[in-house]
Amino acid sequence: MRRELFLFLTIMMLSLWVIQERQQARRLYIDLQQARDEQVQLQTESDQLQIDKGTLSASGRIEDRAVHVMGMLVPQAGQKRLLILGQNPGGAR
Repeated sequence: MRRELFLFLTIMMLSLWVIQERQQARRLYIDLQQARDEQVQLQTESDQLQIDKGTLSASGRIEDRAVHVMGMLVPQAGQKRLLILGQNPGGAR
């Protein structure tokens, strides 16, 4: 009688453990699917941002915006100066 009760309780505990593990596996699978969906969405957004970056950083577009929107002028040859960071204009440090 004791042996049968022990076996019955053991089988019940193992059955509950198996059920719990299956539930956890289902939850993890759902989390994995959600993470994959999010990865696809983020990759799509990244691709779109790369396209936008290429479009917006075209030198002609930058110059056009600087001239027409900000009112800047393209410097003439005599107006260009090279600035080197870390040095004083007189050459002394």
